[in-house]
Amino acid sequence: MSSAESLATARAKTYANGIVLTGGSRTLVETWGLQIADGGDFSAFRYVDAEACRVSRDAKDLRGASVNAAKTGELQLWYAQAAPIAMPVGRVEVNGGARVVSPRVHAVDVFVEVDGESFSDGHVCYGADAKSSRDEAINAACRDTPMSKTWMRDFLKNGPSDGTKPWATLVKSRGWTNEESCVYLPLMARDVDNALMGDDTLTYGHSLMDKWSRLLAKVGPGERTFTLRVRPRGVVFRDVRGEPQYDFVGETSGDASVKRKIIASFVGEHLTAADALGMSASWTMTLDASQCDGRAPVRTAQEFTSGWSSSEIKKCIPIAMKLANEGPCGAMAKKMAPNSTCCHVILSDGERGSGVATATSDDGARTYDFFCAWALFKNADGKRDSLGAEIKFVCRRDDGEWRSTGFDSVAVDHVTGLTIANAEIDAAIARDARYH
Repeated sequence: MSSAESLATARAKTYANGIVLTGGSRTLVETWGLQIADGGDFSAFRYVDAEACRVSRDAKDLRGASVNAAKTGELQLWYAQAAPIAMPVGRVEVNGGARVVSPRVHAVDVFVEVDGESFSDGHVCYGADAKSSRDEAINAACRDTPMSKTWMRDFLKNGPSDGTKPWATLVKSRGWTNEESCVYLPLMARDVDNALMGDDTLTYGHSLMDKWSRLLAKVGPGERTFTLRVRPRGVVFRDVRGEPQYDFVGETSGDASVKRKIIASFVGEHLTAADALGMSASWTMTLDASQCDGRAPVRTAQEFTSGWSSSEIKKCIPIAMKLANEGPCGAMAKKMAPNSTCCHVILSDGERGSGVATATSDDGARTYDFFCAWALFKNADGKRDSLGAEIKFVCRRDDGEWRSTGFDSVAVDHVTGLTIANAEIDAAIARDARYH
């Protein structure tokens, strides 16, 4: 992927006309002026070093930058390009039609040098527990990734097939889709959840921050020169039925049996070219002892949102405490914190602000009342460092009793579940005592 041939295929009309970037990828590509056509900037590597910012507006060029991490304690990087991260690996002709083949990308290898020294720790960054071992991260990724059974364990365990040794491999269970053209690398942050931006798909983010803190402990304080390269690693794999799994762009009139025969030649790992242009950046960074103590940022509980009236707080906390153990929130808690019940709730903002809100139909008629809350569940073993759960859900009342629901996502009640240590849950209970 991302070789000269791959880029030429991406610039061909068949592929370029089929690209539809969405969300943050589209925003960054448009704002940063990236373009797939020859002669323009195809990619950018940028950073922010402030807790409060707008990335599309405030991110600065990483290449050649001088970053004072000792001052801000923040560093988040974005690699963005004008085409999907899953770059094409070939073009096939079938019965007069043509399609461009792209692999599935669930992993991005990250290579790091500090003051000219390469680090090849081989971390695998994935999962709810930032401190999980390499084997634990691989097990979790295989468990959570659809259709992983036939390929993923060896793919992650063995590393790149060309023998290169990355510092870390970032893993997304959902993968980088053909609508995504960015790799986000949150390295340093004072607030974990602010850095993760509430994005449930960043299944590697907290682990990456933990591993980066270990790296800084090795190199120590002072002014250091860093070089970082991202190298997406794709795969065309066969599922349990033997059917190749890949992504296609373009059109074809060929039948499925002919396509399978041709696609079979693409089955296997697809590495990003080691010399792919634009996928690395070097910068200097000043570190002090506090950034080099090996301590990663710890998730603290969400803040109790201001704007709730005292009468609403008095009414809604008991409702939320009860409903947290039911519905999609209760189901999530059983997975994340077995044998635990809700021990604390934090009233939160919804999309319409604080307090109990009313949803209305197009003609303005009331449909239901609702409010949002975070529910905290301790790990049942009671140990301070053991991970419990912090889950955001919705309390909803139609015409009768309040009930536990999630945030509707394509007709599915979705809740946000985050891991949090028992010690931080205790701290939140003490902090919010005036509300309960």
